[in-house]
Amino acid sequence: MNHMTEEDLLSFIERLDIMKRWALGESARAEPEQDSPHDASQCNTGFAAVRVRRPTLQEIEEALQRISQGLYGLCSDCDRVIARERMLIAPAAIRCQACHPRTIQ
Repeated sequence: MNHMTEEDLLSFIERLDIMKRWALGESARAEPEQDSPHDASQCNTGFAAVRVRRPTLQEIEEALQRISQGLYGLCSDCDRVIARERMLIAPAAIRCQACHPRTIQ
């Protein structure tokens, strides 16, 4: 895999592992507790103005699988190298910016 250095690859593996642990922890916290009442006022405190799309656990697992297959950092549509800057922002990205579907919100 000559499009990424060994150091870069290890860094991305570490990032993906952190994201995976976070996603697993978040999904455990998302389950409602039986004995505690739900307080909607506490759910969005401090996060109302920030809308960031986080990768799902499945996307993280797929990125880790692409690493083991030697395909990490290559666009799944056009096979070009995904820009390092994009990979730093979205480590689970599977498409380059040109092939990434645009979402209007």
